[in-house]
Amino acid sequence: MNISQSGRVVVIDDNKKEAYPLIETLSKKGIPSTYFSSEIEQLPDKPLSGIRIVFLDIELGTIGQPDETKISTAIGILNRIISSDNGPYMIIGWTKHADLLKKLKTKIKKNRPIFFLDLEKSKCFETRNKRKTCNLAQLEENISRELKKSSAFQILTLWENIAHYCAGEMVASISSLSKPSTKWDKNICEIFYALSFAQLANHLNIEDSNEMIQNALITINYALTDVFEKKISSPEFNSAGIDLKTILNLSDLRESVIDKKTRGKINSMLLLSISETADFPQPGTLYEFSRRNFPLKVDDLFNGELETYPKRDQLLRKVKKIILEATPTCDYANKKWKKHRFLLGFLWPEEFSNKIKTGDSSCKSPIIEYNLKRYKLVFDFRYLMTAEFEEFKNNKRNYSLKHRKKPLCQIRHQLLVDIQSRLSRHVNRPGIVNV
Repeated sequence: MNISQSGRVVVIDDNKKEAYPLIETLSKKGIPSTYFSSEIEQLPDKPLSGIRIVFLDIELGTIGQPDETKISTAIGILNRIISSDNGPYMIIGWTKHADLLKKLKTKIKKNRPIFFLDLEKSKCFETRNKRKTCNLAQLEENISRELKKSSAFQILTLWENIAHYCAGEMVASISSLSKPSTKWDKNICEIFYALSFAQLANHLNIEDSNEMIQNALITINYALTDVFEKKISSPEFNSAGIDLKTILNLSDLRESVIDKKTRGKINSMLLLSISETADFPQPGTLYEFSRRNFPLKVDDLFNGELETYPKRDQLLRKVKKIILEATPTCDYANKKWKKHRFLLGFLWPEEFSNKIKTGDSSCKSPIIEYNLKRYKLVFDFRYLMTAEFEEFKNNKRNYSLKHRKKPLCQIRHQLLVDIQSRLSRHVNRPGIVNV
């Protein structure tokens, strides 16, 4: 039964005696769950995120009241528990009244689940040794049958379970670096400091605990990624019986099955970190500049004659001038960099991507989405600039720095290293002398 194993299951029932056998059954399968009754004061202070399954009793303190009241009360409690950014989840009707679940399906609008399952309580209980328990076999059969209707939901749950397992493995590995003793806490904290120093080296502010913890966790992520990849690529990998052939006609699938809009969103997720970025550049920071006094011209990267291009003005209005902090990460961490190293380029509108000049002196990214518009990142290796730290920090009048804006985003490590590698090949190409 492919159910979240990281506490992402919620049980909502105003009758604890009927909820407990279900919770006990889930516990036997190693599936942690969170229980809520219909009491308002027992609901979470703020809605929860990442819930994947909700066992819902629809009569929550409303026995004998009209169906409309029962439904609205259940929906109100759901909205107090499930956040708007929760993601996909399913509602399992943990009720004796299937007709109420049908009405709930038509009424619930906010935080709507991807599907519903009617799991009639009476069919899931059995009495053993004068004790009421859940019929585990029946419960598993019903849930597994319903889960097979959504391969995507199963794959995402499988991924979350693997992430949970790998994180646990990393915690065990780190904690085992010191034997249990009165000094264990101090020893592990020293290890966290070392991990933080490995990330920032001489940039580390030892007076800032938040910064040290943050960068220690960033360093741990490198190892976590390796653990994750090994777990997934292992010959023992088990896809939990998920069969994509029941959903997709694999023989007809092509790359084009994903439209450009979706492709841009996926690539942005994989290649960019579009969150609040430090104003002072780090390797991979991407800035937008104003249209004036920019050494790189659109004509330098335009395939053809820009002046005679019918859509020239439209292209020039939409293109955005950018610079990328291309300093190697190791130089930054060890404070060996002497100046900023900026690579100039453009956010080039995707609709004009066929007009990007190709060659050894430039590179372009896949389609990305930024501010709901699709672009390609295009850089010209001939325009690798340097700038003094103070000059950039204080925004002094300099042709390449005067019109600096706030960071657009941070390019993820994989894309940054790819750009740096291509830049290195361009700088080190041998060339020949001939007559």
